[in-house]
Amino acid sequence: MVGSLISKSGRSIFNPHRVRTATYRVSVEDSDDPGVETYPVTLQGKDVVVEI
Repeated sequence: MVGSLISKSGRSIFNPHRVRTATYRVSVEDSDDPGVETYPVTLQGKDVVVEI
């Protein structure tokens, strides 16, 4: 697993400082097409949260 280490006990330890995230260009558009996927979006401060 990326961003994790294995301890002496054999258990994995998650290290969030080693995990990279991907960024994507997005846009907001209106559509009446029922085949278009939509996702709930909220704003938290300066962050846009997309629920998938």
